[in-house]
Amino acid sequence: MEKAQPNETVVSLREYFERALADMQVRMDERSVAAEKAIAVAMTTSDKAIAAALESQNKQTSAAFAAAKEALAEAKIQLEAYKTASNEWRATLNDIISKMMMRAEVEAAFASIAATALAMQKTEEDKIEGLRKRIADLELVGQRGVGKEEASAAGHTQNKWNFQQVLVVMGIVLGALYFLAIYFKSKP
Repeated sequence: MEKAQPNETVVSLREYFERALADMQVRMDERSVAAEKAIAVAMTTSDKAIAAALESQNKQTSAAFAAAKEALAEAKIQLEAYKTASNEWRATLNDIISKMMMRAEVEAAFASIAATALAMQKTEEDKIEGLRKRIADLELVGQRGVGKEEASAAGHTQNKWNFQQVLVVMGIVLGALYFLAIYFKSKP
């Protein structure tokens, strides 16, 4: 064996390994303690984070439920308002329907008006034909020179009166047709 140098201490190989193993054990124990502390801190932090997340989720869920309750209450109010408005609308329609003439009544009224108009037209046509004959007779008399002016004035007066009657009948018929057109246009 070689001689030891003055600054060097001679240690047996066993002591060296025992010391190295002891130092390694100390380091491993320190690492183990540090790892346990780190895990404990991580677990505590994780627990706090999970608790905070759950609390936040609970608050959000509670807020969502509260908003849903408010929305449901508002929807109920709106539904009641809609139902009220619908019932008012139905009542209004029922009032309108009850005040309107039925189709059969309108058709009967139209048929009556049409029959009256046709009868008046026939009467007027008969009167016009009578006037034509009278005018023809007056023209014959006028050709003879007797009562020409009187016949002409009477004929003009009678023609005006007949024309006015025809206008009145046409007005009645057109009014009835207009009323029926409006009525049937409003029916589905």
